[in-house]
Amino acid sequence: MSLLYRFEVKGIQKWILSGAQVRDLVGGSALIENLTNKTSELAKAFDGTIIQATSGAMTAKFPDREKTELFASELPHFLHLVAPGLPVVQAWVEEDDSLQGLFKRLAQKRNRYAQADMACGPWVARTGRSGEPAIEKPRSIKSDARKTMIDAATLVKEFAYRRCLLVKGVVTGDRPWDDFVVDIDQWPGGPVAVIHADGSGIGERLIAINREGGGDARLTAFSEALKRVTLNAIKEAVDTLPLDRHGKIYARPIVSAGDDLTYVVPASHARRFCIAWMRAFEDGSRIEQDAIGGRLVAGAGIAIVHGHHPFARAYQMAETLCGAAKKALKARNETSSVLAMRRITTSLEASVLTTTLAWRISAQDDALERLKTAVMALPRGTLRTWLTAFEAGETTKAQKLWRRAKEVADHQLWQELTDALSEAGADPQTGAFRYDNSSTLALGDAKTSTPVLDALALARLERGTV
Repeated sequence: MSLLYRFEVKGIQKWILSGAQVRDLVGGSALIENLTNKTSELAKAFDGTIIQATSGAMTAKFPDREKTELFASELPHFLHLVAPGLPVVQAWVEEDDSLQGLFKRLAQKRNRYAQADMACGPWVARTGRSGEPAIEKPRSIKSDARKTMIDAATLVKEFAYRRCLLVKGVVTGDRPWDDFVVDIDQWPGGPVAVIHADGSGIGERLIAINREGGGDARLTAFSEALKRVTLNAIKEAVDTLPLDRHGKIYARPIVSAGDDLTYVVPASHARRFCIAWMRAFEDGSRIEQDAIGGRLVAGAGIAIVHGHHPFARAYQMAETLCGAAKKALKARNETSSVLAMRRITTSLEASVLTTTLAWRISAQDDALERLKTAVMALPRGTLRTWLTAFEAGETTKAQKLWRRAKEVADHQLWQELTDALSEAGADPQTGAFRYDNSSTLALGDAKTSTPVLDALALARLERGTV
Protein backbone atom coordinates (compact mmCIF):
# COMPACT_ATOMS: atom_id res chain seq x y z
CA MET A 1 0.00 0.00 0.00
CA SER A 2 1.28 3.45 -0.90
CA LEU A 3 2.07 5.94 1.89
CA LEU A 4 1.73 9.67 2.31
CA TYR A 5 4.92 11.32 3.52
CA ARG A 6 5.88 14.84 4.61
CA PHE A 7 8.98 16.54 5.94
CA GLU A 8 9.48 20.07 7.28
CA VAL A 9 12.78 21.72 8.12
CA LYS A 10 12.80 23.77 11.32
CA GLY A 11 14.54 26.98 12.21
CA ILE A 12 15.19 28.17 8.65
CA GLN A 13 15.54 31.82 9.64
CA LYS A 14 17.74 30.98 12.61
CA TRP A 15 20.00 28.83 10.44
CA ILE A 16 20.38 31.56 7.82
CA LEU A 17 20.87 34.33 10.36
CA SER A 18 23.55 32.35 12.20
CA GLY A 19 26.08 33.64 9.66
CA ALA A 20 27.76 36.86 10.69
CA GLN A 21 28.62 37.97 7.15
CA VAL A 22 26.32 39.37 4.47
CA ARG A 23 27.49 36.69 2.03
CA ASP A 24 26.39 34.03 4.55
CA LEU A 25 22.86 35.42 4.55
CA VAL A 26 22.70 35.66 0.77
CA GLY A 27 24.18 32.20 0.25
CA GLY A 28 22.02 30.64 2.95
CA SER A 29 18.87 32.14 1.42
CA ALA A 30 19.74 30.83 -2.04
CA LEU A 31 20.56 27.40 -0.64
CA ILE A 32 17.22 27.12 1.18
CA GLU A 33 15.42 28.24 -1.96
CA ASN A 34 17.10 25.45 -3.95
CA LEU A 35 16.17 22.77 -1.41
CA THR A 36 12.84 22.25 -3.18
CA ASN A 37 14.53 20.97 -6.34
CA LYS A 38 17.16 18.94 -4.50
CA THR A 39 14.77 17.13 -2.17
CA SER A 40 12.27 16.56 -4.99
CA GLU A 41 14.97 14.91 -7.09
CA LEU A 42 15.94 12.71 -4.16
CA ALA A 43 12.31 11.67 -3.57
CA LYS A 44 11.86 10.79 -7.25
CA ALA A 45 14.95 8.55 -7.01
CA PHE A 46 12.94 6.49 -4.51
CA ASP A 47 9.86 6.42 -6.81
CA GLY A 48 8.18 9.22 -4.90
CA THR A 49 5.46 11.38 -6.45
CA ILE A 50 5.65 15.01 -5.36
CA ILE A 51 2.29 16.36 -4.20
CA GLN A 52 3.32 19.68 -2.68
CA ALA A 53 6.75 21.23 -2.19
CA THR A 54 8.22 24.48 -0.94
CA SER A 55 11.71 25.47 0.16
CA GLY A 56 11.09 24.25 3.69
CA ALA A 57 8.66 21.35 3.30
CA MET A 58 7.52 18.62 0.95
CA THR A 59 4.55 16.27 0.75
CA ALA A 60 4.94 13.17 -1.40
CA LYS A 61 3.50 9.72 -2.04
CA PHE A 62 5.68 6.59 -2.05
CA PRO A 63 4.60 3.23 -3.49
CA ASP A 64 5.34 1.19 -0.38
CA ARG A 65 6.70 1.34 3.15
CA GLU A 66 10.16 0.16 2.15
CA LYS A 67 10.71 3.06 -0.27
CA THR A 68 9.28 5.50 2.27
CA GLU A 69 11.57 4.37 5.06
CA LEU A 70 14.59 4.35 2.74
CA PHE A 71 13.94 7.95 1.75
CA ALA A 72 13.26 8.96 5.37
CA SER A 73 16.57 7.45 6.46
CA GLU A 74 18.45 9.10 3.59
CA LEU A 75 17.03 12.61 3.99
CA PRO A 76 18.79 13.60 7.25
CA HIS A 77 22.17 12.54 5.81
CA PHE A 78 21.41 14.41 2.59
CA LEU A 79 20.49 17.58 4.48
CA HIS A 80 23.59 17.24 6.64
CA LEU A 81 25.68 17.46 3.47
CA VAL A 82 23.61 20.14 1.71
CA ALA A 83 22.72 22.31 4.74
CA PRO A 84 24.69 21.21 7.83
CA GLY A 85 22.95 21.98 11.10
CA LEU A 86 19.47 22.44 9.62
CA PRO A 87 17.03 20.28 11.66
CA VAL A 88 14.21 18.32 10.00
CA VAL A 89 11.07 16.50 11.14
CA GLN A 90 9.29 13.90 9.01
CA ALA A 91 6.29 11.60 9.25
CA TRP A 92 4.27 9.24 7.09
CA VAL A 93 0.89 7.50 7.15
CA GLU A 94 -0.87 4.97 4.98
CA GLU A 95 -2.70 6.48 2.03
CA ASP A 96 -6.07 5.41 3.45
CA ASP A 97 -5.42 7.79 6.34
CA SER A 98 -6.23 11.46 5.85
CA LEU A 99 -3.83 14.33 5.27
CA GLN A 100 -5.05 15.60 8.61
CA GLY A 101 -3.64 12.47 10.22
CA LEU A 102 -0.30 13.11 8.52
CA PHE A 103 -0.14 16.67 9.85
CA LYS A 104 -1.11 15.44 13.32
CA ARG A 105 1.69 12.89 13.35
CA LEU A 106 4.14 15.50 12.07
CA ALA A 107 3.10 17.86 14.88
CA GLN A 108 3.81 15.10 17.39
CA LYS A 109 7.27 14.62 15.93
CA ARG A 110 7.89 18.36 15.99
CA ASN A 111 7.22 18.51 19.73
CA ARG A 112 9.68 15.78 20.60
CA TYR A 113 13.03 16.65 22.10
CA ALA A 114 15.59 17.21 19.37
CA GLN A 115 18.71 15.15 19.94
CA ALA A 116 21.75 17.40 19.66
CA ASP A 117 24.85 16.38 17.76
CA MET A 118 27.43 14.51 19.77
CA ALA A 119 29.52 17.00 21.72
CA CYS A 120 33.06 17.43 20.50
CA GLY A 121 35.99 17.12 22.84
CA PRO A 122 38.03 20.03 24.20
CA TRP A 123 40.82 19.58 21.64
CA VAL A 124 38.58 20.12 18.60
CA ALA A 125 39.36 23.32 16.70
CA ARG A 126 36.40 25.68 16.58
CA THR A 127 35.58 28.73 14.48
CA GLY A 128 35.73 32.11 16.14
CA ARG A 129 32.42 33.38 14.70
CA SER A 130 30.05 30.50 15.40
CA GLY A 131 31.89 28.31 17.90
CA GLU A 132 31.11 25.28 15.71
CA PRO A 133 33.76 22.64 14.97
CA ALA A 134 36.09 23.84 12.23
CA ILE A 135 36.69 21.97 9.00
CA GLU A 136 39.53 22.16 6.53
CA LYS A 137 39.24 25.37 4.52
CA PRO A 138 39.31 24.91 0.72
CA ARG A 139 42.10 26.76 -1.01
CA SER A 140 39.58 28.58 -3.23
CA ILE A 141 38.31 30.58 -0.26
CA LYS A 142 40.76 33.45 0.08
CA SER A 143 38.63 36.47 0.94
CA ASP A 144 39.45 38.47 4.05
CA ALA A 145 36.25 37.27 5.72
CA ARG A 146 37.39 33.65 5.36
CA LYS A 147 41.04 33.83 6.41
CA THR A 148 40.21 32.27 9.76
CA MET A 149 38.86 28.76 10.30
CA ILE A 150 35.52 27.87 8.76
CA ASP A 151 32.65 25.57 9.81
CA ALA A 152 30.58 23.30 7.59
CA ALA A 153 27.47 25.51 7.45
CA THR A 154 29.48 28.59 6.53
CA LEU A 155 31.27 26.64 3.80
CA VAL A 156 28.06 25.57 2.02
CA LYS A 157 26.68 29.11 2.33
CA GLU A 158 29.87 30.48 0.81
CA PHE A 159 29.66 28.24 -2.25
CA ALA A 160 25.93 28.92 -2.60
CA TYR A 161 26.68 32.64 -2.46
CA ARG A 162 29.17 32.35 -5.31
CA ARG A 163 26.67 30.43 -7.46
CA CYS A 164 23.66 32.66 -6.83
CA LEU A 165 24.87 36.21 -7.52
CA LEU A 166 23.49 36.38 -11.07
CA VAL A 167 20.69 33.84 -10.61
CA LYS A 168 17.06 34.89 -10.32
CA GLY A 169 15.02 33.27 -7.58
CA VAL A 170 11.83 33.26 -5.57
CA VAL A 171 13.34 34.95 -2.54
CA THR A 172 14.35 37.97 -4.64
CA GLY A 173 11.10 38.36 -6.54
CA ASP A 174 12.67 36.77 -9.63
CA ARG A 175 15.41 39.43 -9.71
CA PRO A 176 19.15 38.66 -9.81
CA TRP A 177 20.84 38.81 -6.43
CA ASP A 178 23.21 41.36 -7.91
CA ASP A 179 20.29 43.83 -8.12
CA PHE A 180 20.34 44.19 -4.32
CA VAL A 181 22.56 46.31 -2.10
CA VAL A 182 22.74 43.79 0.73
CA ASP A 183 25.46 45.55 2.75
CA ILE A 184 23.59 47.70 5.27
CA ASP A 185 26.62 49.95 5.74
CA GLN A 186 26.05 51.11 2.15
CA TRP A 187 22.41 52.05 2.81
CA PRO A 188 21.22 55.59 3.57
CA GLY A 189 21.49 56.49 7.25
CA GLY A 190 18.75 55.63 9.71
CA PRO A 191 17.27 52.55 11.33
CA VAL A 192 16.49 49.35 9.48
CA ALA A 193 13.52 47.01 9.73
CA VAL A 194 13.61 43.24 10.12
CA ILE A 195 10.37 41.92 8.64
CA HIS A 196 8.73 38.55 9.17
CA ALA A 197 5.47 37.76 7.37
CA ASP A 198 3.57 34.56 6.75
CA GLY A 199 0.21 33.34 5.58
CA SER A 200 -2.56 32.18 7.88
CA GLY A 201 -4.20 28.77 7.82
CA ILE A 202 -2.21 27.21 4.97
CA GLY A 203 -2.09 23.82 6.72
CA GLU A 204 -5.83 23.93 7.41
CA ARG A 205 -6.46 24.77 3.75
CA LEU A 206 -4.44 21.74 2.63
CA ILE A 207 -6.39 19.52 5.00
CA ALA A 208 -9.70 20.96 3.74
CA ILE A 209 -8.72 20.32 0.11
CA ASN A 210 -7.84 16.73 0.98
CA ARG A 211 -11.14 16.27 2.83
CA GLU A 212 -13.16 17.69 -0.09
CA GLY A 213 -11.58 15.24 -2.50
CA GLY A 214 -9.76 15.85 -5.75
CA GLY A 215 -6.74 13.73 -4.97
CA ASP A 216 -3.09 14.47 -5.45
CA ALA A 217 -3.67 16.59 -8.55
CA ARG A 218 -5.57 19.20 -6.57
CA LEU A 219 -2.93 19.34 -3.83
CA THR A 220 -0.25 19.80 -6.48
CA ALA A 221 -2.29 22.56 -8.11
CA PHE A 222 -2.57 24.28 -4.74
CA SER A 223 1.20 24.15 -4.26
CA GLU A 224 1.93 25.57 -7.71
CA ALA A 225 -0.68 28.31 -7.30
CA LEU A 226 0.76 29.29 -3.90
CA LYS A 227 4.21 29.62 -5.50
CA ARG A 228 2.82 31.95 -8.16
CA VAL A 229 0.99 34.03 -5.56
CA THR A 230 4.02 34.45 -3.30
CA LEU A 231 6.38 35.21 -6.19
CA ASN A 232 4.09 37.95 -7.45
CA ALA A 233 3.65 39.30 -3.91
CA ILE A 234 7.43 39.65 -3.51
CA LYS A 235 7.68 41.39 -6.89
CA GLU A 236 5.03 43.90 -5.80
CA ALA A 237 6.72 44.47 -2.44
CA VAL A 238 10.23 44.85 -3.87
CA ASP A 239 8.96 47.50 -6.29
CA THR A 240 8.16 49.73 -3.28
CA LEU A 241 11.78 49.80 -2.07
CA PRO A 242 14.24 52.69 -2.67
CA LEU A 243 17.05 52.51 -5.20
CA ASP A 244 20.62 53.75 -5.16
CA ARG A 245 22.04 55.96 -7.92
CA HIS A 246 22.87 52.85 -9.95
CA GLY A 247 19.30 51.56 -9.78
CA LYS A 248 20.06 48.82 -7.25
CA ILE A 249 17.62 47.98 -4.47
CA TYR A 250 18.31 48.72 -0.83
CA ALA A 251 17.23 45.42 0.74
CA ARG A 252 18.60 42.21 2.18
CA PRO A 253 16.44 39.22 1.18
CA ILE A 254 16.59 36.45 3.78
CA VAL A 255 13.84 33.87 3.25
CA SER A 256 10.90 33.18 0.99
CA ALA A 257 9.82 29.62 1.72
CA GLY A 258 6.22 28.90 0.81
CA ASP A 259 4.11 31.50 2.58
CA ASP A 260 6.96 32.64 4.87
CA LEU A 261 8.88 35.83 4.17
CA THR A 262 11.84 37.45 5.94
CA TYR A 263 13.49 40.63 4.63
CA VAL A 264 15.64 43.43 5.99
CA VAL A 265 14.81 46.83 4.47
CA PRO A 266 15.23 50.53 5.33
CA ALA A 267 12.79 51.28 8.14
CA SER A 268 11.27 54.19 6.23
CA HIS A 269 9.88 51.76 3.63
CA ALA A 270 9.06 48.76 5.83
CA ARG A 271 5.34 49.43 6.26
CA ARG A 272 4.79 50.00 2.54
CA PHE A 273 6.75 46.84 1.77
CA CYS A 274 4.62 44.72 4.13
CA ILE A 275 1.34 46.20 2.96
CA ALA A 276 2.24 45.67 -0.70
CA TRP A 277 3.20 42.04 0.03
CA MET A 278 0.05 41.23 2.01
CA ARG A 279 -2.33 42.94 -0.40
CA ALA A 280 -0.73 41.18 -3.37
CA PHE A 281 -0.87 37.91 -1.41
CA GLU A 282 -4.60 38.38 -0.81
CA ASP A 283 -5.34 39.53 -4.38
CA GLY A 284 -3.32 36.67 -5.85
CA SER A 285 -5.20 34.10 -3.77
CA ARG A 286 -8.47 35.50 -5.14
CA ILE A 287 -7.19 35.18 -8.71
CA GLU A 288 -6.03 31.62 -8.00
CA GLN A 289 -9.12 30.74 -5.96
CA ASP A 290 -9.99 27.68 -8.06
CA ALA A 291 -6.69 26.04 -7.05
CA ILE A 292 -6.24 27.65 -3.64
CA GLY A 293 -9.84 27.36 -2.48
CA GLY A 294 -10.53 31.01 -1.68
CA ARG A 295 -8.95 34.13 -0.26
CA LEU A 296 -5.84 33.79 1.91
CA VAL A 297 -4.69 36.32 4.48
CA ALA A 298 -1.36 36.94 6.19
CA GLY A 299 0.29 38.59 9.16
CA ALA A 300 3.48 40.63 9.39
CA GLY A 301 5.74 41.84 12.17
CA ILE A 302 8.25 44.68 11.83
CA ALA A 303 11.12 45.10 14.29
CA ILE A 304 12.76 48.48 13.75
CA VAL A 305 16.35 48.51 14.98
CA HIS A 306 19.75 50.11 14.55
CA GLY A 307 21.69 48.79 11.58
CA HIS A 308 24.15 46.93 13.82
CA HIS A 309 21.55 45.40 16.12
CA PRO A 310 21.85 41.57 16.30
CA PHE A 311 19.61 40.34 13.50
CA ALA A 312 18.72 37.06 15.20
CA ARG A 313 17.20 38.93 18.16
CA ALA A 314 15.44 41.43 15.92
CA TYR A 315 14.02 38.55 13.90
CA GLN A 316 12.68 36.91 17.05
CA MET A 317 10.85 40.13 17.89
CA ALA A 318 9.45 40.41 14.35
CA GLU A 319 8.24 36.80 14.53
CA THR A 320 6.68 37.43 17.96
CA LEU A 321 4.89 40.54 16.67
CA CYS A 322 3.55 38.65 13.67
CA GLY A 323 2.32 35.76 15.80
CA ALA A 324 0.73 38.03 18.41
CA ALA A 325 -1.14 40.02 15.75
CA LYS A 326 -2.50 36.87 14.12
CA LYS A 327 -3.46 35.43 17.49
CA ALA A 328 -5.41 38.56 18.44
CA LEU A 329 -7.27 38.46 15.13
CA LYS A 330 -8.09 34.77 15.57
CA ALA A 331 -9.45 35.48 19.06
CA ARG A 332 -12.00 37.80 17.44
CA ASN A 333 -12.95 35.17 14.85
CA GLU A 334 -12.05 37.60 12.09
CA THR A 335 -10.29 37.04 8.77
CA SER A 336 -7.98 39.81 7.68
CA SER A 337 -4.33 40.55 7.09
CA VAL A 338 -2.69 42.28 10.06
CA LEU A 339 0.46 44.23 10.74
CA ALA A 340 2.28 44.95 14.00
CA MET A 341 5.46 46.96 14.52
CA ARG A 342 7.82 47.96 17.29
CA ARG A 343 10.72 50.39 17.47
CA ILE A 344 13.55 48.85 19.51
CA THR A 345 15.88 51.44 21.02
CA THR A 346 17.23 49.42 23.97
CA SER A 347 18.35 45.86 24.70
CA LEU A 348 15.02 45.09 26.41
CA GLU A 349 13.23 44.05 23.22
CA ALA A 350 12.04 40.80 24.83
CA SER A 351 9.63 42.65 27.13
CA VAL A 352 5.97 41.67 27.21
CA LEU A 353 3.97 43.06 24.31
CA THR A 354 1.42 44.89 26.45
CA THR A 355 1.20 48.06 24.36
CA THR A 356 1.82 46.67 20.89
CA LEU A 357 -0.90 47.30 18.33
CA ALA A 358 -1.91 45.36 15.27
CA TRP A 359 -3.54 47.02 12.30
CA ARG A 360 -5.91 45.43 9.83
CA ILE A 361 -4.48 45.93 6.36
CA SER A 362 -7.77 45.73 4.48
CA ALA A 363 -9.12 48.98 5.92
CA GLN A 364 -7.20 50.30 8.89
CA ASP A 365 -4.02 51.10 6.98
CA ASP A 366 -5.84 54.17 5.70
CA ALA A 367 -6.72 55.13 9.26
CA LEU A 368 -3.09 54.76 10.31
CA GLU A 369 -1.94 56.84 7.36
CA ARG A 370 -4.40 59.63 8.20
CA LEU A 371 -3.40 59.50 11.85
CA LYS A 372 0.28 59.76 10.91
CA THR A 373 -0.48 62.77 8.69
CA ALA A 374 -2.45 64.46 11.48
CA VAL A 375 0.37 63.84 13.99
CA MET A 376 2.96 65.28 11.61
CA ALA A 377 1.00 68.54 11.39
CA LEU A 378 1.02 69.02 15.19
CA PRO A 379 3.90 69.78 17.60
CA ARG A 380 5.23 66.27 18.09
CA GLY A 381 7.25 67.18 21.16
CA THR A 382 4.04 67.82 23.08
CA LEU A 383 2.59 64.50 21.95
CA ARG A 384 5.76 62.64 22.90
CA THR A 385 5.66 64.15 26.38
CA TRP A 386 2.04 63.04 26.71
CA LEU A 387 2.92 59.55 25.40
CA THR A 388 5.70 59.16 27.99
CA ALA A 389 3.27 59.94 30.83
CA PHE A 390 0.57 57.75 29.26
CA GLU A 391 2.84 54.72 28.95
CA ALA A 392 4.15 55.24 32.49
CA GLY A 393 0.59 54.98 33.81
CA GLU A 394 0.58 58.58 35.12
CA THR A 395 -3.09 59.04 34.26
CA THR A 396 -3.67 62.44 35.85
CA LYS A 397 -0.54 63.95 34.29
CA ALA A 398 -1.37 62.43 30.91
CA GLN A 399 -4.90 63.87 30.96
CA LYS A 400 -3.54 67.35 31.76
CA LEU A 401 -0.99 67.12 28.97
CA TRP A 402 -3.65 65.93 26.50
CA ARG A 403 -5.93 68.85 27.36
CA ARG A 404 -2.97 71.25 27.09
CA ALA A 405 -2.05 69.86 23.68
CA LYS A 406 -5.61 70.49 22.53
CA GLU A 407 -5.60 74.06 23.85
CA VAL A 408 -2.42 75.12 22.06
CA ALA A 409 -3.08 73.29 18.79
CA ASP A 410 -4.74 74.79 15.76
CA HIS A 411 -8.45 73.94 15.90
CA GLN A 412 -8.60 72.49 12.40
CA LEU A 413 -5.46 70.39 12.87
CA TRP A 414 -6.72 69.04 16.17
CA GLN A 415 -10.04 68.17 14.56
CA GLU A 416 -8.17 66.16 11.94
CA LEU A 417 -6.37 64.31 14.74
CA THR A 418 -9.70 63.72 16.50
CA ASP A 419 -11.28 62.28 13.36
CA ALA A 420 -8.28 60.01 12.72
CA LEU A 421 -8.29 58.76 16.32
CA SER A 422 -12.00 57.94 16.12
CA GLU A 423 -11.50 56.06 12.88
CA ALA A 424 -8.66 54.09 14.47
CA GLY A 425 -10.88 53.07 17.39
CA ALA A 426 -9.48 55.45 20.03
CA ASP A 427 -11.16 57.97 22.31
CA PRO A 428 -10.41 61.55 21.13
CA GLN A 429 -10.81 62.76 24.72
CA THR A 430 -7.96 60.62 26.07
CA GLY A 431 -6.00 59.24 23.10
CA ALA A 432 -6.43 55.69 24.45
CA PHE A 433 -8.31 52.87 22.76
CA ARG A 434 -11.94 52.41 23.61
CA TYR A 435 -12.92 49.14 25.23
CA ASP A 436 -15.46 48.56 22.48
CA ASN A 437 -13.14 49.50 19.61
CA SER A 438 -13.67 47.37 16.54
CA SER A 439 -11.34 49.17 14.18
CA THR A 440 -7.84 48.50 15.41
CA LEU A 441 -6.65 45.53 17.37
CA ALA A 442 -5.05 46.40 20.71
CA LEU A 443 -2.83 43.63 22.00
CA GLY A 444 -3.19 44.64 25.63
CA ASP A 445 -5.33 46.59 28.03
CA ALA A 446 -7.28 49.35 26.26
CA LYS A 447 -6.33 51.74 29.06
CA THR A 448 -2.65 51.44 28.22
CA SER A 449 -2.81 51.21 24.41
CA THR A 450 -2.91 54.11 21.97
CA PRO A 451 -2.55 54.32 18.17
CA VAL A 452 -0.56 57.54 18.67
CA LEU A 453 2.43 55.31 19.53
CA ASP A 454 2.68 53.90 16.01
CA ALA A 455 1.71 57.20 14.40
CA LEU A 456 4.56 59.04 16.13
CA ALA A 457 7.04 56.33 15.16
CA LEU A 458 5.95 56.46 11.52
CA ALA A 459 5.96 60.26 11.49
CA ARG A 460 9.65 60.08 12.32
CA LEU A 461 10.58 57.07 10.19
CA GLU A 462 8.66 57.91 7.04
CA ARG A 463 9.44 61.62 6.98
CA GLY A 464 10.28 62.64 3.44
CA THR A 465 9.41 59.27 1.85
CA VAL A 466 7.01 58.95 -1.05
